[in-house]
Amino acid sequence: MLPYAAYLRVYEPAEVLAGGVAPVASGGSVPDPCELTRAEQLRSLHAAVRAPALAAPGPAHGEAAFELEREGRVFVAPTDEQLRGWLSLARLVGTLPPAAVRALTSIAVVDGADAALRSWRRDHPDSAEHVREATWRLPMPWLLVPAPAERENYDLGERTSLRYLTPMVQARRRVARAHAAARRHFPDSEELLELTDLGRWLETFHAHGWVELDLAGLGPVLHEVDRAEPDRSLVELASAVRALRAGRVDESVSRYQRVAGWWGGLALREHAN
Repeated sequence: MLPYAAYLRVYEPAEVLAGGVAPVASGGSVPDPCELTRAEQLRSLHAAVRAPALAAPGPAHGEAAFELEREGRVFVAPTDEQLRGWLSLARLVGTLPPAAVRALTSIAVVDGADAALRSWRRDHPDSAEHVREATWRLPMPWLLVPAPAERENYDLGERTSLRYLTPMVQARRRVARAHAAARRHFPDSEELLELTDLGRWLETFHAHGWVELDLAGLGPVLHEVDRAEPDRSLVELASAVRALRAGRVDESVSRYQRVAGWWGGLALREHAN
């Protein structure tokens, strides 16, 4: 298992999904991220190496899902294990030399997973995975989604982690504002590409859903280092966007670099003994 993973999850109204789901947690309670992370890692790994003829499990197949209750409604975030397994394998193939890929798995598995992913995309052109994952270093656009007031701390065994729950409408609005400002001042930047990708991903889902930034395995590390930094980062990036929209480019860049530098320093712990 990757113990220092964080997740960006989308919860959609239960009634809009194609079929039933098997909830992992209910009643608005927060599941144990250690247990669920381990299960998700194992399921994704198994999904990536299954026979490629298997279809991606969807809600109609009773796949597992996180469950959330808000304002008397039930929202679910399917774990999308098979789809995420295919996507993970595709990213692995795209980043490693062919010889390294062959050392990890067979060409038949890679080709089969690629064919299955292509087939799934043909059948579901407007769909996407409900869960995105990052280890150690959070993608900066993720920190544009929530606000400090949306934070919830929760117990993680003997430690504490945290999450933010944001209405989809607010999440889209915040990302769109950042995207418009970045496009005007930094049209060729990597940051703009990341914002474009995040915005398109959010647009895939129901407008009345929720977006969860779950620090999960990163949460205990943050509580050891600086438990207030996540909130500070949210405020700082929101201020950076406001400065950029107002044309104060130097101020915006300075604020952005401070946040990126802090999280980059945290990521260096990945290589520490």
